[in-house]
Amino acid sequence: MDLPMTLSASNTLPSPANPSSTVPPSGNGGAGVPTEDTTHTDAIRRYYAETLQSTSDLKTGACCAPEELSPRVRALVAQVHPEVRERFYGCGAPLPPVLEGATVLDLGCGSGRDAYVLASLVGEAGRVIGVDMTPAQLEVARRHRDWHM
Repeated sequence: MDLPMTLSASNTLPSPANPSSTVPPSGNGGAGVPTEDTTHTDAIRRYYAETLQSTSDLKTGACCAPEELSPRVRALVAQVHPEVRERFYGCGAPLPPVLEGATVLDLGCGSGRDAYVLASLVGEAGRVIGVDMTPAQLEVARRHRDWHM
């Protein structure tokens, strides 16, 4: 089965004047001069790429427990590659039960756990687009793409 999924890194935002074009995130004006905004963005990338090495490294109790997922979604999560599951840093999976044929945008897709689950839910007629700002997380997702086919 060909996965209906695209994973991409994004460091740009849609331009308000032309939504089909993109502009650099605010804060540096595209000049390449580090500012508080770019320093903060780099710190976030380092946190998700270097500090967190597994789900157990998260320091929050705000996330949903896996047993709160629907039985169907739990079964799909169990089929996701173990490294992808271990590098999942999200908080639950707010997935509607019926997505067949839909196009889904997963902002902050990280290692791709939800994107792989969503690919199963949308089926071959649907599409999943995963976007994350952390190349190291996307590398985990891409590394296991063939495993999910």
